[in-house]
Amino acid sequence: MLTEFYLNKLYEKTKNKRVLVYGAGILADEFFQSNNISNLNIIGVADKKYTDRNGLKFHNFPAYPPEEITNMNYDTLLVLLKEPEYISDIMQSAKENKKEVIIAVNDLVQSFCKDNKIIIVENGTEKYASERDLPAEINIRYTDKCKNNTVKIELPQNHSKITINFQNVTNCLFDIKTTKYYIGDLFVHFGESSDMKIKIGKDVSIISANIFTNQGSSEIEIGEDCMLASNVKIVGGDGHQICDMTTGEIINAFAGKCRIGNHVWLGDDTRVMKKAVISDGSVLGANSVAAKKFDEPNVIIAGNPAKIIRRNILWKRDIVS
Repeated sequence: MLTEFYLNKLYEKTKNKRVLVYGAGILADEFFQSNNISNLNIIGVADKKYTDRNGLKFHNFPAYPPEEITNMNYDTLLVLLKEPEYISDIMQSAKENKKEVIIAVNDLVQSFCKDNKIIIVENGTEKYASERDLPAEINIRYTDKCKNNTVKIELPQNHSKITINFQNVTNCLFDIKTTKYYIGDLFVHFGESSDMKIKIGKDVSIISANIFTNQGSSEIEIGEDCMLASNVKIVGGDGHQICDMTTGEIINAFAGKCRIGNHVWLGDDTRVMKKAVISDGSVLGANSVAAKKFDEPNVIIAGNPAKIIRRNILWKRDIVS
């Protein structure tokens, strides 16, 4: 990602220059979506996936195959690849032709591992890693105020699309175990506080979910073999203060754990709020809001606010036939 400092640095380096971008993958997609690029004079995007131009575009910019680069009139080659060494020959040719080459991952992108750490677990062995070691669909976003945070990911994470967002936070942990299932779209957010934890157990499946907290010392824990349907939201704290007008006391402070047990199914559009506990083997029905502890296992919980509507159930991943 680019902080404002590095983005301004890019604007300054490329002022009044024609910029050709190389890369049309995840890094480039995030760059075009997350930054104001109106100050860049981008003439096009090159990538090996564009073998035949045919008027193709990437974020509304003309797309070119790599072999056309040498014939193009540009001043700066902006390389938006996680592994830029793959086009070392193209970068060398550009330099020989007196073109400026800017490699985003080296020259512009702030490293998460500078003040934080990534731990990858594989076959039971832990190792420190960098963002470039992560699977392609797992991305970390952060600000330059983030310190002492840890991302711990157990591989394999097959078919997992995960974004972890750290917003001015310290001493926070995101820990996810390996899964044999599909994680379609998971957005995890830590916001402007400290000592927060989000943990996800083994073999969890997710269609789409937002898991977020911005209350200090809060924790969200999801057990093993859970199934999260579409548009699930899990919240670790209110974040913003509600105070007593007379005493000034903060009445919504909460330092504790929001816990989802093992083998729990959260239906479409469900909400799990701070303080909520959903015990093993249970189901939270679609559109329901769980905001308290449900210590009894193997129940169906539904409604807003949610309550137990059936006991002694056993749910399975098998399709109803």
